[in-house]
Amino acid sequence: MKNKQSLERRIFPAIFLIIFGLCIVVPVQARYAVIQQDFHGKKVLFVNSYHQGYKWSDSISLSARAVLEPLGIEFREFFMDSKRHPDESSIKQAALRAQDEIERWLPNLVIVADDNASKYLVMPYYKDAELPFVFCGVSGDSTIYGYPYSNVTGIEEIPLIKPMPAELRRYARGARLGVK
Repeated sequence: MKNKQSLERRIFPAIFLIIFGLCIVVPVQARYAVIQQDFHGKKVLFVNSYHQGYKWSDSISLSARAVLEPLGIEFREFFMDSKRHPDESSIKQAALRAQDEIERWLPNLVIVADDNASKYLVMPYYKDAELPFVFCGVSGDSTIYGYPYSNVTGIEEIPLIKPMPAELRRYARGARLGVK
């Protein structure tokens, strides 16, 4: 009995270390394998609903560029400028210019930032098309643009400030909330 317990004390930590090591090594190797793929010659177009200098979408563009360009992916940006020209006819014209840019440059992927690019470019011209799209910054409910499509994925922008107090009240003692 004593030898069995001694053996278990030696085996279980060894098994734990092996499993723990695999949990660390396998994801790192998988990520390394993805990065080792040859992306040279691939192109990504970032369609920005707004203009250069609009901090929120500029930060997304800079982040995408920082990840994609070191992999050898050519990155280009198109500005719809719909914040400074918010009338529907101007936005529709900007969407048509974005469509022309897509058809002329032939990117492998298009990233669209904010609602106007989804509403005026993706929904009318690229729903279930061959070209893949990723949307970001769609305010609240992306189903208003008919998402999901077979060629589109993305992330919705959901403001958390209003529902946060109600959620925190579930964990509070009493009616007051505070931060320590």
